[in-house]
Amino acid sequence: MSQSAFTLIELIVVISIIGILAAIAVPRFTSAINTSKIVKIQADLKAIEGAVILYNADVGGYPSSVAALSSQVNGKGPWLNAEPIPPLDVKLTATTLENTSDIKYEINSAGQATYRGLTAEQIK
Repeated sequence: MSQSAFTLIELIVVISIIGILAAIAVPRFTSAINTSKIVKIQADLKAIEGAVILYNADVGGYPSSVAALSSQVNGKGPWLNAEPIPPLDVKLTATTLENTSDIKYEINSAGQATYRGLTAEQIK
């Protein structure tokens, strides 16, 4: 009577291979998630800057906040449908920045959109 089954060695080898593949894949997925958060911030900043340019053309100045871009001024606007919300826990350079409800996009005195004082070009 012949029985076919996996030996203990074969099972250990297969489990080891799966563990090695998982150890390689997980850091790559983590990196991809952070990269997508950074790209979202950059895209939001570019959209805000575009809205600031339109606001300046319509009103003749810079808005006091990003929230002002999603409202009407002198019968003109809104320039954004809604104020963009930054993603949580973004790792910029070597520091993990935990996002809280009071951290929002801002507009500096030159009319540039910023996230924690950084422009879209400065965020990496």
